[in-house]
Amino acid sequence: MNIKVSGRLAYQGLLLALLVSTLFLQGCMNRANGSEDAAKAGEQLSVPVEAATVGSGDMAAFYSGTATLEADEQAVVVSQITGVVLKIHAEEGDYVEAGQVLAEVETDRYALEVERANAALKRLETDFQRKKELFEKKLVSAEDFERVSAEFDAQKAAYDLARLDLEYTSIRAPISGYISQRIVRAGNLVKLHQPVYSVTSYDPLLAVLHVPERELRVLRKGLEVSMSLDAWPGQTFAGEVIRIS
Repeated sequence: MNIKVSGRLAYQGLLLALLVSTLFLQGCMNRANGSEDAAKAGEQLSVPVEAATVGSGDMAAFYSGTATLEADEQAVVVSQITGVVLKIHAEEGDYVEAGQVLAEVETDRYALEVERANAALKRLETDFQRKKELFEKKLVSAEDFERVSAEFDAQKAAYDLARLDLEYTSIRAPISGYISQRIVRAGNLVKLHQPVYSVTSYDPLLAVLHVPERELRVLRKGLEVSMSLDAWPGQTFAGEVIRIS
């Protein structure tokens, strides 16, 4: 029996030792897990911050897009008379001022028309002055005087038209700009209202940009614009919004 009792006591002691060891291990694991959780919680709670002085300033918002540059002014120069082109004074790529002569058309016929109209005008002017003096003296009827006066005015208009046609033999630039196209050559016959040149003004250049509806509320005339062009890589050009449609 002693052996059995001793054996029972030894078995109970072994169970107690195992139980204490298990509790001890669980406590160590709980402390270890608790330390790791605390460390993780500490890492999650640590937020980097930066201190700065409060101040006021401008904030910029940008919208970027692509557009094609267009000339602000472009004019097609037409001949206002019919005749043969005698001289060419401007070539493609040349810069011309408004009113500068680009080409000349034959002048002989138009100069003769001016001389004929001027001769007829002088004759009617003499007749008009004589009729006027007689009318003031009541030696001619009012109807006769009015007829001579009307003929004189009509001839004066014809003379002015002949001078205008002679002036049109010099084809001039309507605007300042560059010759973008020359259509005629010396010796060509040009007709009334036939295109002979194209003049383009590249100052300023316009960029038509289509923007989303949400951007319209912040756009207004005068806003600064910066542009970069494929033709000049690495360079930036300044502009401004001039129209919103």
